[in-house]
Amino acid sequence: MSGFIVHTIGCKVNQYESQALSALLEDLGLTRADASAGGSSSSSSPDLIVINTCCVTASAASKSRRAVRRAAGAHPGADVLITGCCATQDGQALRQAALQAGSTGRVRVLGHADDVAACARRLVASLTRDAPGGCNPAEATLPAPSPGEAGEHPAETGASPGGHAGSCPAGAVRNERSMKAAFSQRLHTRRSDRALRHTYMTPRGNDTVKGKPGTAGLPPIARFAGHQRAFVKVQDGCDAGCTYCLIPRLRRQVWSRPMEQVLDEVRRLVANGHREIVLCGIFLGAYGQVTTNRARWSGPGALPELLRRVAEVEGLWRVRLSSLEAGDVTE
Repeated sequence: MSGFIVHTIGCKVNQYESQALSALLEDLGLTRADASAGGSSSSSSPDLIVINTCCVTASAASKSRRAVRRAAGAHPGADVLITGCCATQDGQALRQAALQAGSTGRVRVLGHADDVAACARRLVASLTRDAPGGCNPAEATLPAPSPGEAGEHPAETGASPGGHAGSCPAGAVRNERSMKAAFSQRLHTRRSDRALRHTYMTPRGNDTVKGKPGTAGLPPIARFAGHQRAFVKVQDGCDAGCTYCLIPRLRRQVWSRPMEQVLDEVRRLVANGHREIVLCGIFLGAYGQVTTNRARWSGPGALPELLRRVAEVEGLWRVRLSSLEAGDVTE
């Protein structure tokens, strides 16, 4: 059975999204392995490494690049899936960090505009399972990108058309050479918008998100592994445009999860032993609104009502709010 490890840098929203992505991967048949900060202590070599990145500060961006290098260096043959804010801001640098660390697997970068759930399903479907160390003919027929489609070029991802680098030795050697050549060329050329687009995995068909960022497609969670208190994401996005903050450029669209969906998730978490819930969001006070600009709100915020209903969940001992601004506090 294929295994995966997850490393998360950043806020409670990032931690929640990592849990949701992990739950999806487990539902798809993968096994989650324990890992240290760099992803080097799992008992067996994983097939997939997920790094959920952050760039709210220069230190967070540096930690994200370091996490990619350490994980790729520890498991060079594994596929690497890089998500989060730093992946949206500078995915090219993260891909190069993985290649520099010696990654021979497929390196995929998903920004907030990509459907993370759909892309994860396609990635899991492409993993070789039946014959470790060999190519799986049944999975060698996965549809290839259409001509001119940006994203998964064999020389860039380390996967030959219809095959898997790291699975067939000869193909892995050829692809490694191609990746090194491509990387060397990029070091001496100006990074164009076209090159940056090729950094990202371009979903096929309806994988491109319309209306909401890509994490909106991740399923609700039933447990929060490794934590006594569980984080529950209820809101995403910010359009405030503060000059000191990068986040509105990366998580632009403001949206909220339906209240009943949040309550159902809280009930499942409580039923599985989590007695403390932390409601979190990018701009938590804007829950239920389509903008963070209070002057444009259609009515009062819905956060007080959500808080009241969450507090009524039977078996829940405590509710926390991840962060609030002074203007979010009502009577």
